[in-house]
Amino acid sequence: MSQFIGLHMRVVLRDPAGHLLTGTVSDVQAGISLTLTNVFLTATREWIPHIRIDAANIADLSEVRCDGPDTNLPVPKTTLRYQASRRSSPTTGHRSTDYEQQQQQPGLYLVPSNRRVETISTLQMLNIENIAANEMGFSEALMAENAGRGIAEVAVTALSDPAMKVRFEMVVAGASSNASLRTSTIVILAGNNKSGTRALAAGRHLRNKNFDVVVCLVGIERERDLLEDLRRQIQLYRNFGGKVLSKNDFFEYLRKGTGSASGLPISLIIDALLGLTMSFEELRVGDQASVYELMEWANRNEAFVLAVDVPSGIDPTSGKVAIIDGGHLFVKPRYVVAIGAPKKGLLEAVTPPPHDDSGLSSDIGHEDVWRLFIADLGLGSSIWRKSGTKIRRGIDFDGKWVLEMKYRGLDESEEED
Repeated sequence: MSQFIGLHMRVVLRDPAGHLLTGTVSDVQAGISLTLTNVFLTATREWIPHIRIDAANIADLSEVRCDGPDTNLPVPKTTLRYQASRRSSPTTGHRSTDYEQQQQQPGLYLVPSNRRVETISTLQMLNIENIAANEMGFSEALMAENAGRGIAEVAVTALSDPAMKVRFEMVVAGASSNASLRTSTIVILAGNNKSGTRALAAGRHLRNKNFDVVVCLVGIERERDLLEDLRRQIQLYRNFGGKVLSKNDFFEYLRKGTGSASGLPISLIIDALLGLTMSFEELRVGDQASVYELMEWANRNEAFVLAVDVPSGIDPTSGKVAIIDGGHLFVKPRYVVAIGAPKKGLLEAVTPPPHDDSGLSSDIGHEDVWRLFIADLGLGSSIWRKSGTKIRRGIDFDGKWVLEMKYRGLDESEEED
């Protein structure tokens, strides 16, 4: 475990619930505890020399990056003087073309270029994909292949995240000396939608790289009723040696794995249960029950979650959390990968509510750290120009297939001049 010593980590505690602290790793006992030194307690804004945290009391943890200011220290007040809403630009009577002013707006920014990237609505994304397929001959099968490769690349990146390594060593490897991230299991939870189609393609890419992948597809019992593109990906996945399980078969598979000597070491869960166009309420009653159980299981599991486009249970347009069975429920991710372009609901979900108006909160725990990525769908600038969105020239991926994004906001507590 010496490879984790010296990492600067952010830890969210289960008790007291939601309490956040950061410090430098000085000791890790697999399955037992994590010890930090030079610890900053966010709730009380004080420093303590060291702290030992039981593994069972860790709700979430992430590495504190060194490519920006330390978010655990008091942040200097911004020098901007205009009043901002959750994601508003200055309220002028015309559209600003000033690049510097645009870069000062709250929103999502690409890493490392620090360029602001515009979000689009679900309908705009569907329109762009229709233009690509119908006018340019760029089929959904090609888009699924590109998206699947991007999702798979983010999954591989996630497996190298120091936070995942620490968590896996403490929770999984502590129970099985033979477990390792490279030999662990990646679970894909998919629905009958485009996100599910693309997640299946990602599963095939990961299997081809010798990762152990388990796919659970809601509705597989009625395979003939599934989307044509999804059925094509299912056939491809099977042709490459994979199995697609129903919810019942999946839980039975988990029970058998848990009962084995080494257990079932799950390192990552890919969430593609609900796509961009169908809400939980629009599902069949039986599928609603399956999705609900799988969402609850994903949140109970110690593995990190990678969500496709927007976490299931979060509205892709408003960013609001769905009310399911009388309570708020969404799959809580560690990673989110936007396909083609970030959706408006993702920006809303990661935008903290104004200090003076908690009614705008989307009920998401903003203390959770989401690592955001964007995957190239293969849409060229000619398609973006035809779409009529603000992203007229497309997104510059700097020669890569996947880029990381970060949310950057304004300090709204600043007093007006």
